[in-house]
Amino acid sequence: IECGLSEVITVNGYAAKVDVIANYIHDVQNIGIDIAGQYGANSDPTKDYARYVYVAGNRIDNAVSTIAVNAGIYIDGAKNVLIERNSVTNSPIGISIGEENEITNPDYHTEGIIVSSNLLAGNTMGNLRVGTSPALSSSVFNSVIVNNTIINKPGVQGASIILSKIS
Repeated sequence: IECGLSEVITVNGYAAKVDVIANYIHDVQNIGIDIAGQYGANSDPTKDYARYVYVAGNRIDNAVSTIAVNAGIYIDGAKNVLIERNSVTNSPIGISIGEENEITNPDYHTEGIIVSSNLLAGNTMGNLRVGTSPALSSSVFNSVIVNNTIINKPGVQGASIILSKIS
């Protein structure tokens, strides 16, 4: 698939009970898999997010944007997502969990994300990033990171795991 600067696979809006399984995504110019919310896909902000999504057994290699720092797998404003047994290599960030937009519902936050048993290797700006920008009112809540294998790229300096504004 040639997708230019778009994400390769996106689950957004009022999507529920979606499986993203066993895909090989490589040599793309942006995010490999994006599970998102709060982008106006649903006019009701209490329902404008992906939920109960299973992301497993995917292989993402060399997902590098020419216009922004991106991740191979990006959870941006979703709830109740299980990310397990994926391999993300040679991208700026392996897996990123956050909330890119200012929230429109004060009761809404990215939450219930489980990152388990993934291989994150050779990503140049961090293998795992969890949290949001300090300038936003959004945050990441009640999430678990467990049993992942992280291998830094030789010669690359910087944090392998980045945490910011999480609860």
